[in-house]
Amino acid sequence: MSLKGLLPKPQRKVLGLDVSSTAVKLLELSKSGNSYRVEAYGVMGLPEGAVVERTIKDPDAVSKCIKQLVDRTGTRVKGAAVAVSGSSVIIKRLQMPEGLSETDLESRIMVDAEQYITFPIEEVSLDFEVLGPSTREGQVDVLLVACRSESVEALSDVVRAAGLSPQVVDVEVYALARAFVFVAPQLEAADDANIALIDIGARSTGITIISNGSVGVPREVNFGGHLLTDQIMHRYGLSVEEAGQAKRLGGLPDDYTSEVLTPWVDDAVEQLQSNLRNYMSSVGLSEVDYVVFSGGGAATPGLSEAFEKRTGFSSFVSDPFSRVEFAKKINKRALKSDAQAMTIATGLAMWSFIDGKH
Repeated sequence: MSLKGLLPKPQRKVLGLDVSSTAVKLLELSKSGNSYRVEAYGVMGLPEGAVVERTIKDPDAVSKCIKQLVDRTGTRVKGAAVAVSGSSVIIKRLQMPEGLSETDLESRIMVDAEQYITFPIEEVSLDFEVLGPSTREGQVDVLLVACRSESVEALSDVVRAAGLSPQVVDVEVYALARAFVFVAPQLEAADDANIALIDIGARSTGITIISNGSVGVPREVNFGGHLLTDQIMHRYGLSVEEAGQAKRLGGLPDDYTSEVLTPWVDDAVEQLQSNLRNYMSSVGLSEVDYVVFSGGGAATPGLSEAFEKRTGFSSFVSDPFSRVEFAKKINKRALKSDAQAMTIATGLAMWSFIDGKH
């Protein structure tokens, strides 16, 4: 879902550009028939403090990073799809009378929206989508998305400063769900399956459930992979960059697994299980058929297996590139190591094939 009226829907190919708290990820996809191919990809770390709690604090550093990624990857695509998330975004499921015209529906939503939005309505950009008939007779379910305009503008500005044209401003959870088309073959799930998506970023984790093909209202948890990075830093006297690299590539002392990794995984599983159970309870579910982990933290060794053992839910680590093709210039080994962290960028790059429709 893009934010209504803020930016034009794409009329051409776009780059998926995921700006997180610690890095920028870029992805270009092409499509032939039902087959997708990675044409360009790159990941570049951001300076400490450039983005804090999803707020861009150093626009010059972010735009410089984007420009360097574009130059390094050699992509010629100038349009970009980006995503907002965090406290600047409010997502609500509303019920409205069926049969309203789009104008009347929009008017009703604008009136009702004020009770859910905690900041001045004039500072907000809104979008909505009719999901279909509600469980209440004579009503339809409507998904409302509101985002602070300054967050959208700040993200758009750094994209323009990097020489690109922001074509779409999406919401992270919907980009994540859109990328699920690449992950679904791993599960061989039925159309009516209940699938929990857990996206573990550096600073926060997003949880949502796809039920009968419909994406639920997401929940964000203050938990992320930086907690493990911090422990590595402090125990072994490493810098942030060194700790992050060692976490991904290995080379830590022999006691790392028993003294740092295993306790962290145990704590992570406990927190994620508790938050998922709370989410499920809030939507009236007692079970899910699958749990899919994505985000950089999903690659933590043993996390998915420990979660499945504790909860009994079939758990998988997403790999959006398991069944795609690659341009010759792509370093497939490097991309595979970054696969989980590229999930949101993948969903954003999918806007190239949507033709302006949600």
